[in-house]
Amino acid sequence: MKSGTAFTKKDLAVVLGCVVFMLMNLGAIGSGGRSRAKQAVCLSNLRQWGTIFSTYANDNGGYNPPGPYFAAGGPGIMWMSALRKYAGDSNDLYFCPMATIPGTDWSDRPTGARCPNKAWGYYMTDARWGRRRYDVGSYGISEYSGSRGLSGGRWDQYWKTPDVKTAGRIPMLADCTYVDGTPLHTDSPPQYDGEPRVSGGTNPVNEMNHFSTNRHNGSINMLFMDWSVRAVGLKELWTLKWHRKFNTAGFYTKAGGRQPEDWPRWMRHFKDY
Repeated sequence: MKSGTAFTKKDLAVVLGCVVFMLMNLGAIGSGGRSRAKQAVCLSNLRQWGTIFSTYANDNGGYNPPGPYFAAGGPGIMWMSALRKYAGDSNDLYFCPMATIPGTDWSDRPTGARCPNKAWGYYMTDARWGRRRYDVGSYGISEYSGSRGLSGGRWDQYWKTPDVKTAGRIPMLADCTYVDGTPLHTDSPPQYDGEPRVSGGTNPVNEMNHFSTNRHNGSINMLFMDWSVRAVGLKELWTLKWHRKFNTAGFYTKAGGRQPEDWPRWMRHFKDY
């Protein structure tokens, strides 16, 4: 018996043709499309982190989580530990989907992962400043956001609270190769993607390297202290207000005299700011 809704051979050929056409087009945009999809997921993750940080501040007198070092030099607490009860124990939210393989695996063996697609961790031990065994991820906080800061002369640079006028220009959390960072406007751009910092702790040098990694086509994704989220060009990193005394028109900006040929070769074609 024939039905008014039955497919004819001609109908089937048309449908198959459409499917093949769609698959061909999906293949043509495959790599770029997947990268854009992963960037969209990354931005969504950071928006969720914005809600988590905001909730923490509301529950803690309007203050951001403390940094790993207190001003008096005592033990601090890392953001992962401070926010764990809000974010839960799943590692999914800690990963940019472009960077899900850490430098070492859960057995502490090198994985061969490299920047920009390398995550930090796994950590093999707990630490008094809040790191927990097997913590892993690919986002890092600006330590300058902390409600309690580092001993050694930089406490006056910390923001402490999100209730500041320039919050929309202050980095909070971003794509990063380490759990945190304390960039300076004098930091040189990395000579290659993934170049290690010179030093951290009380005397940071080149900690901008943690954030200056080409994870999203010349940019990283960032959560700002007003809880907004957007892509930030790698050269733009030197124009943001990382801490209260950060010179946003320093040498490593267009306004400060940086010319395209002055940037390392791998960064020269990225957008100037």
